[in-house]
Amino acid sequence: MTTPSTIAAASVAAAADRAADRSLIVLDASSPDLCGLRNGARLPLAPINPGDDPLVAVAALLRSRVVAGHPIEVLHLVGHGRPGAIRLAGQWLDATALRASAAVLSGWSVPRIVLWSCQAGQDGDFIATLSELSGASVLATQEVLGHGAAQTIEGQDGEIHRLTDLFDRQALAD
Repeated sequence: MTTPSTIAAASVAAAADRAADRSLIVLDASSPDLCGLRNGARLPLAPINPGDDPLVAVAALLRSRVVAGHPIEVLHLVGHGRPGAIRLAGQWLDATALRASAAVLSGWSVPRIVLWSCQAGQDGDFIATLSELSGASVLATQEVLGHGAAQTIEGQDGEIHRLTDLFDRQALAD
């Protein structure tokens, strides 16, 4: 017999599966302290390795998902940060680097980008440039992120993104 709690649990599981199918974590694999997050990922994860052109690599990942019939709606970029920059593939990407890759970013075709990068949101020009060139709504924080620090980013639409939605607590603690 199906009970209301069984139906509710199935609905929650189905919603989580849909979110996972529409989301992608891109992780800077050049940072040893971030690589430990790989095993605790709760969503599909793709590492960007040193030597890769990070923006081209992300474009290829997004394109492959579209071709497979599973376009990404929320792209989570995880890398160390500083005001106005994120580090991916061992390279610092700032507004100047983004402008130099405008053609690549215009092909991303993703509605939302969440930057899990400490303090990257302190530079409005960086966020505005990424949003303009990619066509995405970009969320970032002005704070330090991680275990024992801020772990949420809230969009202007009120949607809250949690670091624990991306990675299990043990991976974050390690």
